[in-house]
Amino acid sequence: RAGTSTALCNGPLTQIGRPCARDSVLELVGWYCANAGDTTHEVMELPPNALGLHDMHGNVWEWCWDWWDGSDYGSGAVTDPTGASSGLEHVPRGGGWKYLAQDCRSACRGRFSPLDRYHALGVRVVRTAR
Repeated sequence: RAGTSTALCNGPLTQIGRPCARDSVLELVGWYCANAGDTTHEVMELPPNALGLHDMHGNVWEWCWDWWDGSDYGSGAVTDPTGASSGLEHVPRGGGWKYLAQDCRSACRGRFSPLDRYHALGVRVVRTAR
């Protein structure tokens, strides 16, 4: 969320629980069922968040290093949760182009086997400056 306390990096969700309703805040930074046109999109077609990262909401679920352990990390706010140290399924985050606005939060988690292949699942390649 790029340091914000809202559901999205640029503000709160405006549509929750309504099937594929247009969300005026998410539309500015993410691809989801109401604006993606049933397909993935090239990275950087929408503006970045405050950290300069693009497509952190929607487009494709992002594989994470965390293992799924069946929990929600407990109750209350958690900063940079790590999840289980081992397991059978990894955690993807952030929703995808065919999902509802409420699924496109970085805090939204799913679960997939490392062997799964899915058209709305991807990776984020990060390069750091030396």
